[in-house]
Amino acid sequence: MLRVPSNEIPASYLAVLSDPKTQKPVLLVSAGRTSDLLWVKTLDPAIHVTEKSLELWALPAQGNPRSLGLVSADEKTMLKLVSIADHSLAEVPVLAVSLEPKGGSPTGAPTGPVLFTGRCVQYW
Repeated sequence: MLRVPSNEIPASYLAVLSDPKTQKPVLLVSAGRTSDLLWVKTLDPAIHVTEKSLELWALPAQGNPRSLGLVSADEKTMLKLVSIADHSLAEVPVLAVSLEPKGGSPTGAPTGPVLFTGRCVQYW
């Protein structure tokens, strides 16, 4: 079956997180403006570390980092936002991933090194 691509991407928040040393993109993150679901696609499966967790963080313009959840070792991860993306991500210019103990940060804040970052842009 032939699939014709849509002429438009729906209004979304998009981020490509990359390794700051190599600039290699490793994760693609997206959420529709009115959705409370955040989709994370792993572009490089080699980023996952055995017996550790990768935790995705919203880095708001004001205030402390907020955990968005753990990035699974699967190709795609779906995370539930606390509210729709327009509320959860509107004031978030950057997303980041830190390396945490298995199960995530024990403190509610990043405890391990930040491995990947990317601008969170509004696409509409």
